[in-house]
Amino acid sequence: MQKAVIVSISITSVGVILVLLGSILGWVFLPNFIESTIKKQAQLKNGTEMFEKWVDIPIPIYIKFYFFNVTNADKFLAGVGGDWSTKPEVEELGPYIYRQTRVKYEIESHPERDTISYRQNITYHFEPEMSTGSETDFVYVINSPLLAVATILATVDESILPRALSREILSFMMSPLSRERFLMPAIVKDILFGKRLNFIYDTFISIAKDVLGIELPPELADGKFGAYLNKNGTNADGLWEIYSGGQDYKKIGQLKSINGKSDVEGAWKGDCNNIKGSDGSFFPPLLKKDTPLSAFSPDVCRSVDVTFDSEVKFKGIPAFRFVALKTMFASGKTHPPNDCYCMPIPSPLNGTCDFDGVTRMFSCAPAVISKPHFLDADDFILESVVGLKPDRALHETFMDVEPVKEI
Repeated sequence: MQKAVIVSISITSVGVILVLLGSILGWVFLPNFIESTIKKQAQLKNGTEMFEKWVDIPIPIYIKFYFFNVTNADKFLAGVGGDWSTKPEVEELGPYIYRQTRVKYEIESHPERDTISYRQNITYHFEPEMSTGSETDFVYVINSPLLAVATILATVDESILPRALSREILSFMMSPLSRERFLMPAIVKDILFGKRLNFIYDTFISIAKDVLGIELPPELADGKFGAYLNKNGTNADGLWEIYSGGQDYKKIGQLKSINGKSDVEGAWKGDCNNIKGSDGSFFPPLLKKDTPLSAFSPDVCRSVDVTFDSEVKFKGIPAFRFVALKTMFASGKTHPPNDCYCMPIPSPLNGTCDFDGVTRMFSCAPAVISKPHFLDADDFILESVVGLKPDRALHETFMDVEPVKEI
């Protein structure tokens, strides 16, 4: 009897020890092992799973384009130069969906800086079955090249080009000979990747570059205009250097420099020039809700900060949704940190930035940026166009990121 008790106690003791060991392994060593493995495999180092997926992204990437088609073009143009009370009436067309393929090359590791540098070709393939419409759809849009030229002529230093002469050039560009108007008829594909402009632009581009020494925006070159001109099947963004995460996994994918520079000097003022964040395609592992996230877009010469909003599911996959703040395009008057996005604009244009919802990009390109349908913009901006329908559920800027939940 006593022997049976001893055996029972021994078995119980062994069971307790096994439970304790299991608890220690399950709650301490196993999570640490999993976390360590994630950090190791997440490095951008040849041979890791992350590196292979980064070089050749296995999932399709889609970009959707929408256009505002001006439906009262004739009536609006009849009022230009006289009765400006006629507002443009617009209808939204799209989405026109393109699949991106990204091919990285000239990949080089820099262990001493914990970085990796590369170039990337991006090609766009139209997906007709996914799109609402054809890329040959005809639309009436704002004549961006004409307004770009007008902006350049209006703001170039008078010591280079007298204001009276710049007005004469603009008047000639809008003469019956050139037939340029404030609205431009074009097909979707041309607006995106390049529309051949009439001969008058060839003269202006030649004078601007060779005589006036003016650097034209990349969207306006070689007598063509396109939002993605010379950016289809090319390396338009140059040499990027990002952190590989070998020394600090929290930095993986974060930008260090573009073409050797850590800022977009001259695009904005002060700290707004700093390049920060990733390219938006991936973020560091073990993401938490309070992790600060940013994504840099070379198209708008700035980084976008996002903050945690909610837990969502994307096609059944749990994700953290990070959204851009309402203050993203707010004026410095409303949101003082944005004051460095207010660049000085030469006369005769309005040089103030006391409006919300729109940011001038004149240092990067003669254009402005905003959220879709001017979401979060001042009322006077929304009321200047008929047909805008800002809807936060549809037009908010957000990122859905798959986290690794705490074990």
